[in-house]
Amino acid sequence: MKVSVICPTHDRPAMLRRAIAGVLAQEHADLELLVIADGSTEGTLEAVAQARRDDARVRLLEVRRQGNPAPLRDLALAAADGGAIAYVDDDDEWLPEHLGSLLAACDERHPVVVSGAEYRSGDGELLRRVRGPQLAWHPEIAVADPYTEPSRVLHLRGVPERAGGWRDLGVGLEDWDLWWRLTAAGIAFQPVDRVTTRLTVSETTRRHGVPCAYFLPVHEVGGEAQAADLAHAMCGAPQERLREATFADLQAWGDDLLADRLTVWPCGGAQPAGRRWADALAQTATGVAELAPAKLWGRWHVAIPLWCADAAHSRAAERVLRRRQPRQLQILGDLAAAADRSSHLTNERIPA
Repeated sequence: MKVSVICPTHDRPAMLRRAIAGVLAQEHADLELLVIADGSTEGTLEAVAQARRDDARVRLLEVRRQGNPAPLRDLALAAADGGAIAYVDDDDEWLPEHLGSLLAACDERHPVVVSGAEYRSGDGELLRRVRGPQLAWHPEIAVADPYTEPSRVLHLRGVPERAGGWRDLGVGLEDWDLWWRLTAAGIAFQPVDRVTTRLTVSETTRRHGVPCAYFLPVHEVGGEAQAADLAHAMCGAPQERLREATFADLQAWGDDLLADRLTVWPCGGAQPAGRRWADALAQTATGVAELAPAKLWGRWHVAIPLWCADAAHSRAAERVLRRRQPRQLQILGDLAAAADRSSHLTNERIPA
């Protein structure tokens, strides 16, 4: 099957050359590479032109600056010839077996497949690997977690259109938005237990500038300054209690997913027996990474940011988190209330 590979880019020619080289080195050679130059300058255009001179499978699509990959991916989908679609961001890289291993697992029952990955810093330092049971997919995971980056995904032609396609949200989150809408449409993802994608994580990555519009309230306070102070103070909350609570929540969740027929285990790896996967999932617990002040229903709260694209997704994520993280949320509420009372007592002792 021919694969159309979609690569949005904007003026990172050195990284783009590496991404292009990884695509053209695929063992599955029946492909086309559509590079969408997002208002790019001569350096980027020349990098693509040189790649095309060397390999006719490369195609260039030039568009005026969008600043958001969602409309670029939609444009490329309309121009694609392949029966399957894969994505690669210009700062990521594929190993030669990437497309072949994903195509082998892709069918109408699981029309979206996802590879394992390693994450590296901008300097090339290995940060972490995602593989094995960590790749397990379930509808609840798709709602509560971004799950995967586009560079790890291959799907059959026409799949995004079943859920409305890539949406230009103007704020990022377009990939998670599409994954959860596909999940809501009844489409299951099939993970593949092969680390065939290398992803770059750096401070200039676009996700660091994405604003958060939705929150899960933890504790109500009297005003904005109080909410900000309390959120900051909670960063020093007893992390061991939170870790223990999060561990217990994830362990219980893992036990349920082990027995759930909707859980999709990665191809190429054995399904974990007993509690091993639940324990492995729980071992990732680090407590809540972030709290923030948020004005909800006209009142200020200390809250957990929900990085969701719209209100429907945020409501779905809140339902999953309240169901699956009750111990953590209870302890956070208790700690916030205690810190709030302590702050009131301290203020009362300060002489006028």
